[in-house]
Amino acid sequence: MSMDAGRIAGTARIVVIGSGHSAGRLIGQLKSLGHRGQIVLIGEEAHPPYERPWLSKTMLTEPEEPAIPGVLSDTDGVTHLPLRRAVAIDRAAGRVRLDDGSDEAYDILVLATGLAPRRLAIFDGMEDRVLCLHKLDEARALRARLARGGGLALIGAGFIGLEVASSARQLGLAVDIVETAPLPLMRALPAALGRQIADLHAAEGSRLHLGTGLQSAETEAGSLRLSLTNGHRISAETVVLGMGGTAQDGLARDSGLDTADGVLTDATGRSSDPQIYAIGDVARCRSDENGQNGIRLESWRNAEDSAIAAAAAILDAPPPPPPGAPSFWTEQLGQRIQFIGQPVADGELWQSGEAFRPGYGAFLMRDDCLHQAVFVNAPKVMRAAREAFRRDGRIAADTLSALGFRRI
Repeated sequence: MSMDAGRIAGTARIVVIGSGHSAGRLIGQLKSLGHRGQIVLIGEEAHPPYERPWLSKTMLTEPEEPAIPGVLSDTDGVTHLPLRRAVAIDRAAGRVRLDDGSDEAYDILVLATGLAPRRLAIFDGMEDRVLCLHKLDEARALRARLARGGGLALIGAGFIGLEVASSARQLGLAVDIVETAPLPLMRALPAALGRQIADLHAAEGSRLHLGTGLQSAETEAGSLRLSLTNGHRISAETVVLGMGGTAQDGLARDSGLDTADGVLTDATGRSSDPQIYAIGDVARCRSDENGQNGIRLESWRNAEDSAIAAAAAILDAPPPPPPGAPSFWTEQLGQRIQFIGQPVADGELWQSGEAFRPGYGAFLMRDDCLHQAVFVNAPKVMRAAREAFRRDGRIAADTLSALGFRRI
């Protein structure tokens, strides 16, 4: 069967590498659009696709381990190959080789390989108490360690680090947060908001060590002793590495696909090989028709949007509406904090309400244009932000005033 014939009939044999959220959403969308062919899902985890945001939240704090919601409900026609790793792609033959020596033929191949968490060599040999939080089994291991009590050290003040810090403080643990940047969330927020986040976490009881890194780590009397580059020392029973991850694009690169810290794709997820797509955290959409490399988004929303767009393109279905400005959310400090857009340098910050409490809103403006909105349970602010982004970010000064915003 040729690729085009399979695509038209909706019977192409589709192989998906990676079993994260975007993979599950893609398969569900393919089936909802009428795909009738075989789908093979290759995943290194034992579990089918599941919702990952809860791993740093209720998975750690509930008295009984909660059921993590699955992403894929309809598995008819889906062959799941768990605990298997793809090691090579033969594009000429249309086959994927697995680590057990077997291979899988494809008409369409989808790479949903996600990220590999960053680790630190100074913790080599300490893996029993130095954890990442990237998978369900890692969350279970962290849950068990937190139940023992003692101190927790978070390396990195990004979203994962701060979410775990909030969960650990909710459980009553002593928490230290180590971050090389001068403020938390420096890539995601303007400095003024990062400073507010830092102050609120400190008020919750976390100790923040900002603008410093790790110099050494050693075990001592059952604990880990961490020496920081600023000369301070901290002690912890458990360490969580929350320094982000790197795109797992090696399989694509080794097969000759265009990559640049991610698999380069068009807006539908199609790579430089028309039979291969990339979705989710590993995909980097080219930003224009000249092939300039755009941004690589790491968020639940992007996993959804990229999977939906790729499914439509694979089946020649009408494309979904453009996703609009990037959006994401985090749960920490007892609140769900939502974001739309991205920070820019030299922006003007406008705020309404009490920082990061219900009803709060923050708009980052430049040249009378909204670039980023942050809000907590503020429906009017959210609506105004979405309307502004639909108008290329333009928002009138009287609208800001009516919403109770003030420049800071």
